[in-house]
Amino acid sequence: MDDFEPTHVVHLAGMTSPAQADQLPEMAWEMNVVVTKRITDWAKNHDSWLLYPSTDFVWGPDRGRPWRETDRPTAMSHYARSKVVAAGGVLSHERGCVTRLSLLYGLPLCPRETTWTRVFAAFAAGSVIPACTDEVRTPLRLEDAAQVIAELGRRRHAGLLHVAGPEAISPYELFERLARSVGKIARLEPVGREQLQGGSQRPPNMAMDAAALAQLLPHVEIAAPPRGSLAQPLIVP
Repeated sequence: MDDFEPTHVVHLAGMTSPAQADQLPEMAWEMNVVVTKRITDWAKNHDSWLLYPSTDFVWGPDRGRPWRETDRPTAMSHYARSKVVAAGGVLSHERGCVTRLSLLYGLPLCPRETTWTRVFAAFAAGSVIPACTDEVRTPLRLEDAAQVIAELGRRRHAGLLHVAGPEAISPYELFERLARSVGKIARLEPVGREQLQGGSQRPPNMAMDAAALAQLLPHVEIAAPPRGSLAQPLIVP
C-alpha cells in the first residue's frame, strides 16, 4: 500500500464463514479485526477513502421488521462480534464507509469455487440441497453489490449503509428461484437453523432496510431474485 498509495481502498479480505470463525476464533479476530485496524490506520494517515463490508449476521432476536442502520447490533456469534468491532474502527475514519451486505448470491467472475458454484452444480446434477426455511434475509446479487460499491467510491461516501435486496425471503425460496432461473427444479431438503452448524447463533430475521441506499443512489436498481417459470421444487423428505 505504501508503494501503490491508493486513493480508494476496498477491503474485502477476511474470514467470512461464521462456522469457521467459531472453530478458529483467534484467527478470525486477527483477520477480521486486527488486519482491518491496520488498513484503517493506513487510510487515515493517507487520507484514503476506505470501504469495509459488514454482514447481516450482526442482528439478534426478530424485531418483526427489516433492520435499519439506526438499530443496535446484537452480534450473537463470534463472527458477528468481530465484524461489529472492525466496522466501528472503520467508522472512526472520517472517510470510512461500512456497507452491511445482505446474503450475496451469484457466480463469480474469477475461476474459483464458492458456495454458489457448488449450489449451481448441485442444481445441474439433481443433487439434494439442504435449505433453511426459518431464516429471513434480503438477498443481493453480486453484480448489484459491485455497482453500489463502485458508486460509493466515486462519491467517497462515508458512514454506515445497508446494501440489501428488495425482498425478504428464506434461503429455501432463494434456492428454489435460482434453480428455476437456470431451467432446473431444485431437490430441496427443508431444514431449520438449529440443524445448521452454529444454528443457535443465527438470527431468525436478517432482513435489512435499504431505504437510505435508495435515497442516496436512486439511479441504481437493486434486482429481486429471479422467479423463473418452472413448477414447484421437489421436496425431499
